[in-house]
Amino acid sequence: MKFFKIIFLSVTVLVCSSSNNLSGLVPAYDSEYVQASSITHNGEQYKVISMKRSGKRVRAKYFAYKLNGQEIHQRYNNWKTGKDIILYTSGTYMDVSFDAKTAELKGLTVDNGKIVSEKLAVNKFSGKDEMDALVIVYPHGGIAVSNLKERNLKLSGGGANPNKFYDLRGSSQDLNKFKEWAKSERATVFQTHLLAWKDKLQFEYNHGTKSAPRERRFLAIGTAPNGDVMHYIVHKPKHASLYEASKKVLNFLNERKRLKVLALLNLDTGIQDVVKIYTKSGAVNNMITSTNNQTIYNARNLLVYYFE
Repeated sequence: MKFFKIIFLSVTVLVCSSSNNLSGLVPAYDSEYVQASSITHNGEQYKVISMKRSGKRVRAKYFAYKLNGQEIHQRYNNWKTGKDIILYTSGTYMDVSFDAKTAELKGLTVDNGKIVSEKLAVNKFSGKDEMDALVIVYPHGGIAVSNLKERNLKLSGGGANPNKFYDLRGSSQDLNKFKEWAKSERATVFQTHLLAWKDKLQFEYNHGTKSAPRERRFLAIGTAPNGDVMHYIVHKPKHASLYEASKKVLNFLNERKRLKVLALLNLDTGIQDVVKIYTKSGAVNNMITSTNNQTIYNARNLLVYYFE
């Protein structure tokens, strides 16, 4: 069995908050750690936010669902005070409805230790497992990604056995233990499609699928040639199927950024295409915008990067 090692990642995110300095005198984040750029590679444009983990200055926060009567935008606005936000974007998919306001969670979901969706994701037609990426966001702002297909998640703290490989799909006991661990550690957990893992695409082109061409957005986690752990938000504005976009973005990261990609994750650009990027002075950077004019008031979940 392959050993899965959780990689802790801190991601810097600039969020519009009372601490953001719009005068430009005091940068809200350090450009040594966070950079925004528009790059053309093999004739296609990619809009990229690169974030370096070194020093744990860049951190992540995920709002998985509404809690205690508060919608996502209310929770975010209460939390952001005093924080320097880099960006926020919609995270994983919703289910049941094409209306963002009535859509429901899909897959195992935990929000700051509170279980909000208990079941792992399965295809509602075939009943087969899907959404192989299990994403864990820690209270300190680090992120770990596990490939559920490998069935070898390692945990530490929270009463977990550090020498055990946890198989969440094959063992109900392991799944229950993981939920107990998440509660104890106040972890936030969600599932999404794992498009690439360890520099390899995780799905093949299927002529029978009908993945609608659209703009695509991804979260990529990997290692730079100098050993730095990096997080990238990559937005591909030219419409493409999920397979075509995943293949091209993986190639872009490998060749242009020389990134050894641990995981490439899909971010929702459908019914809740919510996104906002900030400059280091706290102003809005319109290099990436919602294509259907969705605002944070439409968010059913939210991935935020901030700087400390």
